[in-house]
Amino acid sequence: MGLISYALSETSIVFRVKILNSSVTTGAGLEGLLFSSSGLIIGTIADNESGTTTYTEAAGNIETVVALGSYSPPTTNKCRFREVDATNHKGVYEIHLADARFAISSSKSLLVSIAGASNVAQTDVVIPLTTTDPYAADFGLALDNTNLAHVDASEKIALLAATQTSIDAIETKSDFLPAVTAGGVGGVFIAGTNAATTVTTSFTTTFTGDLTGNVDGTLATTTTNTDLATLTSGMTSLTEWLGAMAGLQAENGTAQSEIRATGAGSGSFDATADSLEAIKNNSAWDTATGFSTHAATDIVSTGAITTSGGAVTTVTTVTTVGTNTDMRGTDSAALATNVPDSLSHANLQTQLITTYGLDHLIAAAVIGADVTDNSIFAKLVSKEATADWDDFANTTESLQALKDLGDVNWVTGNTTTPLTAAGIRSAVGMSSANLDTQIGDIPTVSEFNARTLVAASYFVGATDTVANVTTVGSVMTKTGYELAAAEDVYHADVDLRIDVTNTQDEYTVTWFKNGVRITSGITVPTIQVVKRVDGTDLIASTAMTQIGSTGSYKYDEATNRTTAGEASVAIVAATIDGGGRTFARVVGRDSS
Repeated sequence: MGLISYALSETSIVFRVKILNSSVTTGAGLEGLLFSSSGLIIGTIADNESGTTTYTEAAGNIETVVALGSYSPPTTNKCRFREVDATNHKGVYEIHLADARFAISSSKSLLVSIAGASNVAQTDVVIPLTTTDPYAADFGLALDNTNLAHVDASEKIALLAATQTSIDAIETKSDFLPAVTAGGVGGVFIAGTNAATTVTTSFTTTFTGDLTGNVDGTLATTTTNTDLATLTSGMTSLTEWLGAMAGLQAENGTAQSEIRATGAGSGSFDATADSLEAIKNNSAWDTATGFSTHAATDIVSTGAITTSGGAVTTVTTVTTVGTNTDMRGTDSAALATNVPDSLSHANLQTQLITTYGLDHLIAAAVIGADVTDNSIFAKLVSKEATADWDDFANTTESLQALKDLGDVNWVTGNTTTPLTAAGIRSAVGMSSANLDTQIGDIPTVSEFNARTLVAASYFVGATDTVANVTTVGSVMTKTGYELAAAEDVYHADVDLRIDVTNTQDEYTVTWFKNGVRITSGITVPTIQVVKRVDGTDLIASTAMTQIGSTGSYKYDEATNRTTAGEASVAIVAATIDGGGRTFARVVGRDSS
């Protein structure tokens, strides 16, 4: 497929190539390649480079394209590779190279080669690299004699047309400028000295920035600011007003009159007494004159608070706080239900003892389901998944009951009659208490070695009887023993032949039981062929046909055939002797 050119050092280049299928002669594109396809190699070399920059699947430096058509920089020393559309663009793949591969100094082209993976036809693409950008409005050229020398006539015509369009646009805008020298009367304002100019147009623009320069000269006439005039009505001097209100001084008479005349007009403001400074200097603030000067003892003298010596240092008795909601703070639902306003011994007993059954620990009998399931006490006495106190039986499971049981069973080891010394000897088959007497007839090591016992005392295999063994005459002539059905061994011989004449793959399967060929009783025989390279089906599970009445089965495939260099796994299955039998074997065109 044809490739377009790019400007040298252009970045974020996405290009696509067509890769043909080497296993067919129709020129069809190869589908299904992945960035991880075994053996895949992508090589790049500029026309002025002596060495190739190579990316291989084996080295793990080929990545997938994140989003088709959108350049994603590859990881350092890697490239990106991905199939575009296996349905509509068979064999077309997208490649992303690092920007540096298109920026080799003085290079005029970049050669990209793809090979190595199964059925990939050697693919080479040359990407021209130009010193100009073929997609820019001016073709990437500054309009000077040097660059124009490299532009052909058609390109020059296009450039001139583009230039004329720009000139026309400039002229359209310049028609609105005054035909007077800038800075002159009626001309455009410029920095510096301008001729006297009268602006008759009303300004409606809102200035939101800061005025950092100066406004010089005289402001001839302004329109009255109605709001400001209203605010300052009746005020001769703002300075005198501010001074009178803030400072301790004899205020200006006019300002004092104006201040007193505001509102109802009967004020008596006097700066020497009413200004901020005069108020601050009022000695009453420093001496607390006019405020309560009662001592702490005066506060408690009425008996509202009982103290031990004037100041409240220790609270000895609080008669009741039942109705004092301020001290309690905000009631909560839980506190309102469980904590009474008046705490007393009776209340504590009711809330903490009776309500929660703590009295049943010592002072009261347990009645009914007093202990909640899965509580700590319940889990101590119950082994059930949901621990239940009612499972506990004190007559057999209490500490005393367990102690009594131990007296009988732990010490004597018997639940009914305690074992005596004689009972123990009887249990182990000893006739007397002397162990030496019991083992006296056992030969010593020396006696065994010296064979000092009489011959009759030793076991003779030819004549002596072995307990629990039925007499066996001879097994020398027995050639085999029949195995149980569960021990039968089944296997299948799978054969693949390549029929060149009929252009088909021929599979033949013969089943064996315990090494003997099976000729009947085989039902539901099937074959499935799986590609070894990726685990997908070459031939989905399908039925096989018996060859006459031989017990061997066949299947011929003319479409989904094996290929050179790629092995497959043939999986055959059938029902034999009432059980499913499955066998697998590696097959292929290559030598085993």
